[in-house]
Amino acid sequence: MIRHLPKALASLITLVIVLCAGITQASAAPPTPTPAPQGTWVFTASKPEMNATHAMGKFGASVDVGSSSNTLRWYFQLSSAMSAMAVSPMDCKATLNGRLGSPYSDYHPNIPASYLWHSSIPALSYNTEYKLEGNCRYNAYTGTSYGNMVVAWAFRFKIDQNAKAASMDPQDSTLDINSTQIEFIEVSDASSEDSETSQVFEVVPTANPYIPGYDIVGVLTLY
Repeated sequence: MIRHLPKALASLITLVIVLCAGITQASAAPPTPTPAPQGTWVFTASKPEMNATHAMGKFGASVDVGSSSNTLRWYFQLSSAMSAMAVSPMDCKATLNGRLGSPYSDYHPNIPASYLWHSSIPALSYNTEYKLEGNCRYNAYTGTSYGNMVVAWAFRFKIDQNAKAASMDPQDSTLDINSTQIEFIEVSDASSEDSETSQVFEVVPTANPYIPGYDIVGVLTLY
């Protein structure tokens, strides 16, 4: 029974990640994993952006605090190590939880795994907590096995026009967590409709870096 991916691959990927099934080749698609951000990222006039870089990918967001539009601009991109495992295009979807009025969503089907996914959300309110959630699904080859992946992330934030710079001192606007090493551990067997068994893995980090308001998780299901 497989418990770990090759060390050479694990050393390339360094983050709190998990990978999951959801491409059409899978006979049974497990649910999208649920990230659990700790805390809330606060955008202020002195710190209007956030950037998180790690070995699984990079995420960033910015707001023109004090402008009339109050627009959040964000991006996400898989790392070269993660995109190199893709053997199919990926489908990516994002939604915003907590916005009044028309719901926001952004859907990009059939895009390259190296794609720089980006979007913007206008007319946000001050002092309102929002949660931006996204996930990307694609077929992958780990170096020993084929499977379906989902990379899911979440970003909890609010915009504070009146926050003082001193209150933001513990929160850096650029975060680098490349030091985290991970391994793939089998967690369960999921039976498909034809009674075949799929091996399901989670990615266990050797460290769990704290990023205010941001988390990324997933599951890997072998074919």
